[in-house]
Amino acid sequence: MRLILFAIILLTSVPLHSQNADGGKKITDDARGTENLPLVVHPDDRPRTKDEADWDREEEATEASQKHTEIILTAAVAATGFLQILVLGLQLWLLSRQTNQIVTSERAWFWCKADISWIKNLPAAYVGQIGFTYVNSGKTPGFITEVGFAMDLLEAGRVLPETPGDYKNEDYTKWAGRGLLVVPNNTISRLGTLAAPQTAYSQIMDGTCVVWVHGFVRYRDIFVNRQRESRYCFRWDPKRGNGESSFSMEGPEAYNNAT
Repeated sequence: MRLILFAIILLTSVPLHSQNADGGKKITDDARGTENLPLVVHPDDRPRTKDEADWDREEEATEASQKHTEIILTAAVAATGFLQILVLGLQLWLLSRQTNQIVTSERAWFWCKADISWIKNLPAAYVGQIGFTYVNSGKTPGFITEVGFAMDLLEAGRVLPETPGDYKNEDYTKWAGRGLLVVPNNTISRLGTLAAPQTAYSQIMDGTCVVWVHGFVRYRDIFVNRQRESRYCFRWDPKRGNGESSFSMEGPEAYNNAT
C-alpha cells in the first residue's frame, strides 16, 4: 500500500508538456515573438501562377473602370448643374422681359401738346397765350410730380442751347407727396403768356422770328416706384402748308425724349 502511494506522489510531482498534433510542443502566447526574441515572417517568394496573375489584372481593370465611371458621373453631375443654372438664368431673363413688356404696355404715359392764340393787348402790342396740355395716354393712372416750361423768341436761323435748363426760374409747378393723380385719357393744363410788341409780332408772322416752347413733365406710374420724365420742344409755324398755324416737334435731341 505504501508503495502505491509513493508511486502516485512521484507521478504528480513531474511537470507534463502538452504536444501539438505533430508531436511538438504546444504553441503558447510567447511564440508570437518578443523584444528579445522577435518573430520573423518570411515572405512568400514563390512565383505567381497564371490564374493569380489573370485575377490581379482583372481586379486592376475593374478598379480602373470604376474610377473612370466615377469621373464621368461627376462630370455629368457638374454639367447638369451648370445647365440648370443656365436654364434658371434664361427663365429669369424671360420673366424680367415679359414683366417689362407688361409694364411698358400698361403703365401711364404722359406727353404734352401745345396751342397758341394771339390777343391784341395794346394798340401796338400783342400777347400770345400758350396752352400746355399734359395727357395720360397710358392704360393705368399716373401721378404727376413736376411740370416746367419756357417760351423763347429767337431770330430765324438761331437754335436753342443744346442742353435745356431746369425751368425752376420759368413756369414751374411741383406737387407734394406722391403727386397729382391723372387717370387714363385725362389731362391737366397750364397756361403761359408771351408778350410781343407790334414789331416782334410782325416778325413772327412773316417768319423773321420764331416762337419756341419747351419743357418737361415728371411723373410716377403704379408699377415702378421711380420718377419718369417726358421732355418736349415745339416750333410754331404761323403758315403751314394748309394755311393754318400750328406747332411742330423740333429742336435739339435733349429737348425731346421720354423715360
